[in-house]
Amino acid sequence: MKYEPLTLKTCLQLLLLTIVKANHPMTAAECYEALNEQFPPPPQPGKPNRKYSKPKIIEQLRELCQSDEMVEVPGVNVHYYITNKGLAELNNRRIEMYNAITSIHLSLQNVVAMIQDKNPPNPGVTVLEHQRSFLRSLLSLKDVVRTFILKELMKKPKQSMKDLHSSMIQKLGWSCSLSAFIIIGRNEMTEGVGSDNLVLETPVIFLKSEYQGKVNRRKMRVFSIDNQELVYEWLPIYSRDALSSTKKSLEFTTMLIKLLRQEGV
Repeated sequence: MKYEPLTLKTCLQLLLLTIVKANHPMTAAECYEALNEQFPPPPQPGKPNRKYSKPKIIEQLRELCQSDEMVEVPGVNVHYYITNKGLAELNNRRIEMYNAITSIHLSLQNVVAMIQDKNPPNPGVTVLEHQRSFLRSLLSLKDVVRTFILKELMKKPKQSMKDLHSSMIQKLGWSCSLSAFIIIGRNEMTEGVGSDNLVLETPVIFLKSEYQGKVNRRKMRVFSIDNQELVYEWLPIYSRDALSSTKKSLEFTTMLIKLLRQEGV
């Protein structure tokens, strides 16, 4: 398993190596059942009973075979064994994965605190940029970002999206990319358009904006709450969905941390 940024793919490969190590030989179908039973992925909006994809699992098993970390034994049902190289790679990646998942877990606890209007329990925690795509794949990103933006602007109006983005990283330990953050905050919540600048099917306009700065310098666009009634209506919904998603993500990271500790971290 070559080093690459932490993603759901690299996590899936680690889980496959761990499961096959404990139970080999295993078929792809047995790997699929074991993964969904022991390490079910957290649900996302529209996917309350989210499961791993069978084709993805087969794809990752074959990739592990191509890298000589597993071996495929043909027969009526193809079976997979972990190799000595796979055992070595599993051992090498365990500490790295443990540290990354722990940082993500602590940051998710900060998200819960933000939603519940509490101080972050883990100030100073930072999820490294190459680990953030994995974190974002676990939870309902838009609900978290919407909740954060509305709560911050209720406390302090007239902030730029860049400042809000930086504040989210500072307070929670992570955020989406600045461009994605702007699409949510400026395009969707202020202008009612998507990333393609086409009007959303059911736009909900929460924010207003204005430009600050001197005429002979670059002006900065700042944002404030425009429709307080809509905020009172929708913020509890966004907060509820963000909280549910984040708690499910914490259950998943808890399972991973427990597994990695059992494996000898």
